[in-house]
Amino acid sequence: MTIEKRLDKLKERHDVLAKAVERIASEQREMRRDYDERFVANEERLKQIMETMNRLAPIAEIHEQRLDDLEEE
Repeated sequence: MTIEKRLDKLKERHDVLAKAVERIASEQREMRRDYDERFVANEERLKQIMETMNRLAPIAEIHEQRLDDLEEE
């Protein structure tokens, strides 16, 4: 095999590898975007859950006190 053929073969391999690396990098960027979107959505859900829990806590305390009062009677 001549040097020119070897160089051509190496160039082909390099091109294939470069395309593979670019494809992997592109997939990684897409996965990161998806992760970031899910993270933001989960943060919003957690915020809503915490707000709901904070509203329900006083109600639960009132009911607990009422049950305690009924048990004492």
